[in-house]
Amino acid sequence: TVACTWIDRWAAARRDGDEAAVREAVDAMATSTSWPILREMNAEGDYPEVLWELAAAMETNAAAPAGTPTSVEQAYESALGCPGS
Repeated sequence: TVACTWIDRWAAARRDGDEAAVREAVDAMATSTSWPILREMNAEGDYPEVLWELAAAMETNAAAPAGTPTSVEQAYESALGCPGS
């Protein structure tokens, strides 16, 4: 839920041209590699790696790693199971 919220905020800030809010979301997601729940989950599946790849893609607005080149905005809801925004 936390990651979905930060990515929602990032996407909205990009649409609105709010660079400060974009940076805040990128910085928040950059800390996700140290979130205890994700570190625990990492032993059992790929969810954390997908989240971390999306977080890294947010930094430069790179294509999201989803099998085919797509944007973070197009990939994160289905990739992370986020509720539709």
